Amino acid sequence: MDTCPLCGSTTGCSTDPEFRYRCDVCGGPRVPLHAPRKRRGAKELAALKRAEAARKSRAKNRAGAIAAGLSAAGVLGMLALAAVISFAAGWNLGLWIFVAALFTAGPLAALTAFLASRASARSKEIPAAIDEAWMAAATDVVEQSSTAVTAGSLAEALRIEEAQAEELLALLEASDLVRPDGNHAYRARLRVATPSAATANEDLAAEAEAQAEAEAEAMAREQKRERL
Repeated sequence: MDTCPLCGSTTGCSTDPEFRYRCDVCGGPRVPLHAPRKRRGAKELAALKRAEAARKSRAKNRAGAIAAGLSAAGVLGMLALAAVISFAAGWNLGLWIFVAALFTAGPLAALTAFLASRASARSKEIPAAIDEAWMAAATDVVEQSSTAVTAGSLAEALRIEEAQAEELLALLEASDLVRPDGNHAYRARLRVATPSAATANEDLAAEAEAQAEAEAEAMAREQKRERL
């Protein structure tokens, strides 16, 4: 088991139809960390955080849409009641109830549609972020491996199907991140220029900052549970 980059918990992860893998504690998207990949890169962490932010925003918007929708349904129930009253007690009273309910149900219905639209937009952001995280993870496997990486070894390292690993390698080759090394194997493409020490330090700092942030959030949640 490795540490979740989002909540800092050292726990397992389970397969998920949307995220591929989901943390068993926080429910956020995960990319399993296995040999030959020894560490996560900053690009993977950033992509996972974007996917997690979109997931949380989608959940809030969905909850708001459900609440607004139920309220609108209740108001529409008043409309039905107004129709009954209009016949039983006279048209004037029924008409006033109808108008009041209509002016209340209209904004609630609009709010429901708006929040549902925002939730749908957040759903569309997630796949791109997940794909970016997995491409970054596959790049890490190739760059950190001492030998050429095949679709089989990549599939084993990332706990995915070999067909998915082949697709990832094809995307990395198309993005000029890996190069063929014979026998359907790949190596990291040599960089034309060696990254400066400052750039390397920035990457390490970004990794450390992301890890520290995840650990701090996990500690805060643990303290909150203890207080409860």
